[in-house]
Amino acid sequence: MDDQEKKLFYIKLQKLINQFEAYEEVEKKRMLPLAALWGISNVNRSLTISEIHLVEQIGLLERANVTRLAEKLKLTKGAITKISTKLLARGWIEKLTIEGNLKEVFYQLTDQGNLVHHAYIQYHERAENQFQQFIQKYTDNELQFIERLIGDLTEVIDYSMNLDGMK
Repeated sequence: MDDQEKKLFYIKLQKLINQFEAYEEVEKKRMLPLAALWGISNVNRSLTISEIHLVEQIGLLERANVTRLAEKLKLTKGAITKISTKLLARGWIEKLTIEGNLKEVFYQLTDQGNLVHHAYIQYHERAENQFQQFIQKYTDNELQFIERLIGDLTEVIDYSMNLDGMK
């Protein structure tokens, strides 16, 4: 691969990253009619993917507290608190304490939160099935290379984010 081809490859990678960012908006637009189908209330255009992912983790974890959620989602405790405040306002989660210990707070899904959780799991499974069908056209060797490439790119991006003090 010569320098020109490498430059074109880099441009394609940048385009892919931009498409992922745009995809988040498309995903949000798809969530609105799905939410109506499932009977989920308090869904609007201000819904963020982070909110959905927090609902997902609260649904998966037993006694989901801020620390565990921050570790799982690789977010700060402050970010978890901010997102959970929005989810409390939507009526999708509730804040609970252990009797006799008011300091230890954890979150649990409400009935509406459970609807969101199950709808997202179903949506995610459908997306994963589409992905599995998509990768069928590649050989095992090609998939191993793609996996290595994605891993390396992830490390480079993580490293560059750390250099900028973003983590």
